[in-house]
This record gives sequence, C-alpha cells and structure tokens, in this order.
Amino acid sequence: MVILISSISIITTIIGLYYVSEKLKAGFIYYTISLLCQAILFAFQKNWLLVLQMLVLICSNMYVFWKWRKDEKRERI
Repeated sequence: MVILISSISIITTIIGLYYVSEKLKAGFIYYTISLLCQAILFAFQKNWLLVLQMLVLICSNMYVFWKWRKDEKRERI
C-alpha cells in the first residue's frame, strides 16, 4: 500500500510540476493529489506535523490556483 501511494505521489508531482511550468491549470490538480498522497503516508506514520504541513501546502496550492485564475480573467477584459 505504501509503495502504491508513494508511486502515485511521485508521478503526480512530476506531471503537476510539468503542467504548471507549461501554464496548464491541470497541474494544480495533479500537485494536490500528490500532496494528499503524502499526507496519507505521513498519517500512517502518525507524523502529525508533516500532515499539517501537507494541509498548509494544499491550501497554498489552491490559493495560487485561485489567484492565477483571477489574473487570467483580468487579462481577458
């Protein structure tokens, strides 16, 4: 189970970072999946500070997505 979740995490991290570098919004979704996988792995280990860190990174990722989307709408006007 750990190997499967770790594999999903690394694959979605690579895809997510590549998509974001290509200015594709789907990168945020992939990166969020990666962070969720990491949070699950840390929860298995009962490392609650790292789970909290993953939650902060997920919130940050959603905020950046929201700002990016907001700026994109502003450019169209």
